[in-house]
Amino acid sequence: MKMKILIIDDSKEDRYIIIDHIKNIKKGKMDIHECDCLKDGIQKLSDYDFDALILDLGLPESDGLETIETILNHISNSNKNTPVIVLTGL
Repeated sequence: MKMKILIIDDSKEDRYIIIDHIKNIKKGKMDIHECDCLKDGIQKLSDYDFDALILDLGLPESDGLETIETILNHISNSNKNTPVIVLTGL
């Protein structure tokens, strides 16, 4: 069974780096989805169940704790238990 991961990061280059690292570790055992904004990420979280979420702390429409609170509230309201890993270039 493949692990399903969602990456929400506005930097295409950073998403590619993350994906490359994950693929080097798990060699084809991952189903990786990606978004470049919080709105699209929340939509994907609504549509699918993910085993983990990798979240950039600074996104165009949200930044810092606001980003984390928005995601955690959505996950909680959806009765999901998706672990969130927060990354930042700061």
